[in-house]
Amino acid sequence: MKSLGTDDYEGLVLSKLNPSIYNNELFIKDHLNGFDNTYSNCILEFLSEREFKYPIITEYILSDEIREKYKSLDLRFSAKFKNSIDIVHLQEYNIHPDIKFNNFLCSFNKAGHVSRELLVSVLHKFRLFNLSYCSKYFQTTNSKVVGHFDYLNLTDSETRLYSKFITSDSDFLSNINLFGEPSSLYVSGMSSLENKLTQSFVHLVSESMASSNQVFITEKFLHSIITRGLFVTYGQPHWHSNLYEHYGFKKYDKIFDYSFDEIKNPMERLIKLISMVHKFSLLSVDDWNDLYQMESDTIEYNYDHYFSNGYLKQMRKYGL
Repeated sequence: MKSLGTDDYEGLVLSKLNPSIYNNELFIKDHLNGFDNTYSNCILEFLSEREFKYPIITEYILSDEIREKYKSLDLRFSAKFKNSIDIVHLQEYNIHPDIKFNNFLCSFNKAGHVSRELLVSVLHKFRLFNLSYCSKYFQTTNSKVVGHFDYLNLTDSETRLYSKFITSDSDFLSNINLFGEPSSLYVSGMSSLENKLTQSFVHLVSESMASSNQVFITEKFLHSIITRGLFVTYGQPHWHSNLYEHYGFKKYDKIFDYSFDEIKNPMERLIKLISMVHKFSLLSVDDWNDLYQMESDTIEYNYDHYFSNGYLKQMRKYGL
């Protein structure tokens, strides 16, 4: 079996996809550069145009719209494949620091792309980007971030509105703020994150390619699951409902309003999410502790669901 990451796309094209070396199955990992608002994807377009006839195994549990668009392709989800790539790797981490809030929000932002540049810019504008608890591994500019609005197909009035929520602080946008974790995919990377997670009331998960129109779930939310923390995710539309349906992890809906999760427009979804979270920043530490206790049953459920492999059983309903 050979797996191809998104960065291998050019090599995939040049190899002309000789399926014999893949045991008659093509395994493609990573986000595949996402799906646009017509549900198109560059890699699946390439395969479809060449009438690729072998099974294609991805990390995605694909929507009906995408399966219909690429109905000539044999697209399959493998729970075993997905689990081995990123979900299972944190199961050896089972002792975390005590929960002791002294910060409101943490967010970890590595590879720069459209949605992640938008996220850090809005967090800074809302004064929620604490340099001691939020990372940013990339440089950008205000004009570049606002320029992403064209990619998102925003109207002139939407651009005029949403640009008000993008920071113009050039020093912040051009600086890199990192924590030095080798990889947050593995237990070894948790040493630089665990205290930031357990000291923060909420972890705002910065998902890969949140501007895409197909849910793509990575291991990032698990940083809060394994440290018994609260999190919300800036991901694709319906990310949280998919996390429950396909993986079995429950929402913290006693305190958080997840209506943002249904919004297709990436910028509108982000502003709705940040606005929802922001009100909690005005509360006291005692308030945070009380709210945390309100969700204690769900926190424990999600923790046990992960370490008992309950999530894997749920995933297998969609592909072995």
